[in-house]
Amino acid sequence: RGVPEGHIVLERFLSVPVIVENELIGQIAVANSDEAYSSDQVAAIERIGVLYGMFLRLKRMGAKLSDVEARLFQTQKMEAIGRLAGGVAHDFNNMLQVIQSFSELAKGRMESLEGDLAADLRRYIDRIQQTAEKSADLTQKLLAFARKQTTVPKRIDLNDTIENMLKMVRRLIGENIELLWKPGSHSDRIFIDPSQIDQILINLAVNARDAIDGTGTITVETRAVDIDTGYVRKHPFMTPGRYVVLSVADTGCGMDEKTKSMIFEPFFTTKPVGKGTGLGLSTVYGIVKQNNGHITVYSEPGKGTLFHLYFPACLPDSPADAPVKSQTVRRGTETILLVEDDPILLEVAQTALETLGYAVLAASQPSDAIRTARTYPGTIHLLMTDMIMPEMNGRQLAEIIQRDRSDIRCLFMSGYAQDVFSPDGKLDPDIHFIQKPFAVAVLSQKIREVMEKP
Repeated sequence: RGVPEGHIVLERFLSVPVIVENELIGQIAVANSDEAYSSDQVAAIERIGVLYGMFLRLKRMGAKLSDVEARLFQTQKMEAIGRLAGGVAHDFNNMLQVIQSFSELAKGRMESLEGDLAADLRRYIDRIQQTAEKSADLTQKLLAFARKQTTVPKRIDLNDTIENMLKMVRRLIGENIELLWKPGSHSDRIFIDPSQIDQILINLAVNARDAIDGTGTITVETRAVDIDTGYVRKHPFMTPGRYVVLSVADTGCGMDEKTKSMIFEPFFTTKPVGKGTGLGLSTVYGIVKQNNGHITVYSEPGKGTLFHLYFPACLPDSPADAPVKSQTVRRGTETILLVEDDPILLEVAQTALETLGYAVLAASQPSDAIRTARTYPGTIHLLMTDMIMPEMNGRQLAEIIQRDRSDIRCLFMSGYAQDVFSPDGKLDPDIHFIQKPFAVAVLSQKIREVMEKP
């Protein structure tokens, strides 16, 4: 058919394909030799095509390696920040336990007081308790990011859990923002603490609301997907298998690449001072990773943001309803061996237990507790011990004491359970644990739960 006007006339033409990973990506072409191309010339051009294909393959592999290295660096950085956050949360929870418990005890001692002074003091204590509760919520977010939050997971239907939260989410985002709910038709369940899904949904909804800053739409969607090895090659931190995906999209302002690379870091926020803690998305990240999941973000300035959260699917099963706990104070008369290495925490816990009617044997270190357990002549009904202590952890202490007192029951407490229970922080159903800081009423309920278990 000829060539375009002005184009060189092709009299002889040789084309060799360039193939990379079974994909045709181009060709090497030569033309207008004075004589027909010989087999040696064809072989030479073919070798050039192969070498060029190898070069392009190496270039692709180098780009992939750089991407993996960048992701690995980001993961290592997040792990380091997580360890720091977990340690801070542990110390903070211990201090909050003192504030919360002593304020409760002080309020209890004031019940018989009357008059304006008593009313003022009660109001002051109420403010202290409210602030302590807000601070405790902050440390829970830090622990969630650090993946050191102790959880009680079970099989749940993600659609049901989200539907139970929609009313609250609508209140959070306000009337000017439309909330679209698109549940998937799958029957797959996921294995997670239901309260963590609540945390995820609230944090993503608040983040979307603030990004919209006016009128717009937030879309919440679920679906089940099968992840194959091809997808894993592009996302090396995932594993093949079936997942349930929670997607949250907004029509907000979107993010640039620099902002997107920092959103999961604790305390990072684009909001004005006093308008946010910067822990919302880091909490989401920690929860997803704690449950062996994966999270991706797609966003551009002016085009909104889309989060995909992947949770491993498990076999369908009917989830058990969580028991509803009364906040009524329950008392007892048993003997409790209390072990806490912080002297102020030991004092406040002993006072709280004695107020509840228990006989308390207090020990400030595991070796003292072991000695008491071996020499005390009477029955010790319960070992209540901190988890993280200098000589040994609480579980190791319990194993030693149970050798001599096989019938003793155990209640573990900590502001930061670290990896004593399991690497992912999931609680063995046979282990009784209470998270610091805890209210006296919650402690009283937990003790009776442990003591009355068959």
